[in-house]
Amino acid sequence: MKSRLFFTACISLLAGCTNHANELNHKREIFDAEGQEVITSSANQVRGIMTILYGNRNAEIAALNGSGVHKPGEIYTLTTWGQIGNPRWYGSNFSGKILSVESVIILKSAQGKLSVSYKLLKGYAPKETNGEIIKPQTRIDMIINQQPSVFP
Repeated sequence: MKSRLFFTACISLLAGCTNHANELNHKREIFDAEGQEVITSSANQVRGIMTILYGNRNAEIAALNGSGVHKPGEIYTLTTWGQIGNPRWYGSNFSGKILSVESVIILKSAQGKLSVSYKLLKGYAPKETNGEIIKPQTRIDMIINQQPSVFP
């Protein structure tokens, strides 16, 4: 009798244990920044999104300089994720599916002036709150003028 009770208790205990990690991994997407460094990040709880701005070394230097002067060779990549709730910590969120990946590259034109290339690499073009698609020049300005996160 005792062994049957022990066996039932063990089965009940094991049946109650589930692995939610696999379920969460199906809802999450990882982005490979291909050697770029994080310049800054943000989260918007109201819209349910989070973003990370990556950049190469030239972009990182320009962001830290903060002068607004840009040079050829800067590469910025802004990745936007949808947030999903963390079942292990009430009230916290982490990145889910990638909603968009945008790239800004600063080049030197044939005339020696700066030229800026903007590309939407993945997802849908970001929209204003009224539903209109944000103009590429507005996105470029927003991306290259973000303030870097600096930790002591």
